[in-house]
Amino acid sequence: MAPAPYPWARLRAARYDHVYVSPHMDDAVYSCGGQIAKARAEGAHVLVVNVFGTGASQQAGDVARARGEGATSESAGTSAGAVFRDMVQRKREEQAAMDRLDLDFVWLDYPEALYRPKRLGALGRYALSYAALAPAAGDLAVRIAASLSALATRLLAPAGLLHFPLGIGFHPDHRLLHEIGRALTPASAPRCFYEDVPYAQVESLRRDRLRYLGHPAMPPTPLASSTRAIDRLVFPHAAAWKRPVTRLFVGGHLAGVRALFALARRAPELGTAPRLVEHDIGAVLPDKLAAMRAYESQTAHFFPDPNAIADALRSADGRWLERSWIFADAPAPSLAVPPAYLAAEQARLDALLASSQR
Repeated sequence: MAPAPYPWARLRAARYDHVYVSPHMDDAVYSCGGQIAKARAEGAHVLVVNVFGTGASQQAGDVARARGEGATSESAGTSAGAVFRDMVQRKREEQAAMDRLDLDFVWLDYPEALYRPKRLGALGRYALSYAALAPAAGDLAVRIAASLSALATRLLAPAGLLHFPLGIGFHPDHRLLHEIGRALTPASAPRCFYEDVPYAQVESLRRDRLRYLGHPAMPPTPLASSTRAIDRLVFPHAAAWKRPVTRLFVGGHLAGVRALFALARRAPELGTAPRLVEHDIGAVLPDKLAAMRAYESQTAHFFPDPNAIADALRSADGRWLERSWIFADAPAPSLAVPPAYLAAEQARLDALLASSQR
C-alpha cells in the first residue's frame, strides 16, 4: 500500500492531549465544540482528524505515483466541478471553525459513503443501523485503522484521550468509525465515544443506538413520537403536504429495523454497562455556537433557524451538555491491520511532520 500524502493539515504541537476523530468536517465541532473550547482554555493541545471526504486525493496520489509525479493538496477536489466547489467551500468553513477554536487538524480524505461504490449487500447493512460495517468495509476499514493507529501512536500524549463517534443515527461513516475506534491499536490508549450531534438531539436515536450496542437499560421510545422527531431531523425543509409521505417512510424504516433487531438478537453482551460522562458547556456555549455557524452550508440544513441553535442543543433539564460514553469491557470487533499498512502510514506521517518542521 502506498497512501497519498495528507491533502491538508496543521500541526503545531509534538503531542496532543485530545485527539478527536471526526467522520466529516463539522462533526467534531457539532458534537464536542464545548468540551474542546474548555480544553483549549485550560491550555490543552487538541487535534481534530477528519476522516472522510470525496476520496479524490487518495486517487490522485495513486495516479501521481504511477506517473512518477507529486500530488498536491488541492488535488483533494474531484473532477466534477460542482462537487469540487462544494469541497472548497467546506474546507473554507472548516478552516474558519478550526481558527475560531484554535485547533490543529489533519484531513485524511478517505471516500465517504456518498462516493464509495456500493453493492446491494452494503446498502442493506447501511439501512440496518445495528449492523456491523467494519468487516464488510474490507480494505477501507483497514486503511483507516492504520492511519488512525499511526496518528495515535505518534501524536497522542502519554496521558492523552482519543475521542470517537458513538455512531448515533443511521450514517454509516459514523458507525464505521465507532467500530474502528473500538478495535484500534494500541489497545491501551484510553478512548471515549461522543454522542453525535445533531442525531443525538433525537432521544429515540440515542436510545436505539445504545440498545444496539448492548446497553442493558435502554428501552425504545414510542414509535409515533420517534417517527415525528426523526422526520423533523431528516427532512427539516419538507413542505407540509409532503409530511405524510416522509413520516410514512421514516416510520416504516424505524419499525422494520427495530423488528429485525429483535429477531436477530444481535446486541453484544456487556458485562458492565457503558459509563456516561456529561460535559456542562454552558460557560463556553458562545464559542461553540460561533464555531458551528462557521459551517454555513451544513448548519443551515440541520438548524434552519440560526437564532434557535442554542435551544436545539439544550438538554431536557435546561442545561447545555455534551455527552460521551466509555465502554469498560465491551468486546472489540475483529480488525487486523497488516504491519505493512501500519508502516506505510507511519512513513506518511513522518513525511508530514518533517515538512511541517522545515
